[in-house]
Amino acid sequence: MGGKSEELRELIANIPGGSLAAKVRQLMPVIDRRIREEGVRHEQIVAVLNEHGGLEKPLTLHHFRWILADFRKRCRRAAAGAPSTGDSPAGASDPPFPSAPRHASGEPAGHVSAVTGGADGRISSKADLKRLRAMNIDLEALAKQAKEE
Repeated sequence: MGGKSEELRELIANIPGGSLAAKVRQLMPVIDRRIREEGVRHEQIVAVLNEHGGLEKPLTLHHFRWILADFRKRCRRAAAGAPSTGDSPAGASDPPFPSAPRHASGEPAGHVSAVTGGADGRISSKADLKRLRAMNIDLEALAKQAKEE
């Protein structure tokens, strides 16, 4: 009986692992950082992964975006302290959405008027967008503010 058990263990140990999504998910902390900070296009990433990633089948843009959305959702859950529905992604110990500091206007971080450059409170430059992406926005407070205006 011991021989069969050892043989099964060896066979299971030699099964090639990792789905396409799992292989790409390992690279997500680096990929997400490049997308957010440097504006690398999804199409460029998919092309590089397909050409040099050693994937057994081609990665489609749709599948990549699904994996990216799932990664970001897991990161948000990990940052909020909520239990994840699977293994936490690599790098989840670092909060993926750092809180923005208080703006010079004195508005608290997360207040949209604290980052918009135009006098009318609209996004007027790429810098405004970058600051908005770096913020941890309280959507409930934002909705309340919109109803008041």
